[in-house]
Amino acid sequence: MREKSYKYILPDQNNNPDEKETNYQSMIIIGANGSGKSRLGVWIELNSLDKTHRISAQRSLIFNKYIELKSYKQSQNLLTFGAETPRESHDLRWNTGWNGGELDYTTSMLNDYEYVLSTLIAIQTKQQDKFIKDCKQKESQGEKHDEVPEMILDKLKRIWNTIFSRRTIDIKDGKVIATLKDFEYEGRAMSDGERVTLYLIAQCLCVPEDKIIIIDEPEIHLHRSIMDKLWTSIEAERKDCFLFILHMILNLQLLIKIQKNYGLKIMMVQIGILRK
Repeated sequence: MREKSYKYILPDQNNNPDEKETNYQSMIIIGANGSGKSRLGVWIELNSLDKTHRISAQRSLIFNKYIELKSYKQSQNLLTFGAETPRESHDLRWNTGWNGGELDYTTSMLNDYEYVLSTLIAIQTKQQDKFIKDCKQKESQGEKHDEVPEMILDKLKRIWNTIFSRRTIDIKDGKVIATLKDFEYEGRAMSDGERVTLYLIAQCLCVPEDKIIIIDEPEIHLHRSIMDKLWTSIEAERKDCFLFILHMILNLQLLIKIQKNYGLKIMMVQIGILRK
């Protein structure tokens, strides 16, 4: 079987898109502060809007008590375009009212936690409806229906449990609920680390297939000990190319281990110039 390859773009010397191909599912861009890493992520997004989903370092972890229910198409459009109907750009996704309402893909706060949770529920509902429809059809034909498959909320909880084995998470009555032993509390009262973990898992599970998923500063609010588990688990659920943007190597030995075991392509950004 031919090894899966992934396509992505980088700017050439004239700042034009230059398509690349790799067999690595994950790539890391590393550079000092001010070297242009985030702007490179924005450039990739703007030059391949239909193929790219970017999660910026400036991301809000606030969400409401109750999840707002949306249709599958509405929620997917909100997650992708920042609007309930498809758009030709991602402008509305990045115009969140920060910075005086000024549009800026690089510095605007990404405020889409609500959209992520709405999409999660919409996908779960769609999967449940499909299973029930299939069961009814088979029963009407006198056939035995399949066992209940693993759905998106099951996947989220499974990944969560690999990270936080002593805490469980669920969505009940339209609310995110966390449980520690016998104590239940609202998801919005979770720690920053717990909320960003939920956000990143849900976001990556909800993104449409065949995307370049760009994660700017994936380590924010996360302890080093869970970084490997989190991203290894998330990547195992996707067939997409992940591009991580970091300003420093937190643990060189860990990075070498991940590169050896899972395959990573590492790049350096220096003074706005990309080099291997």
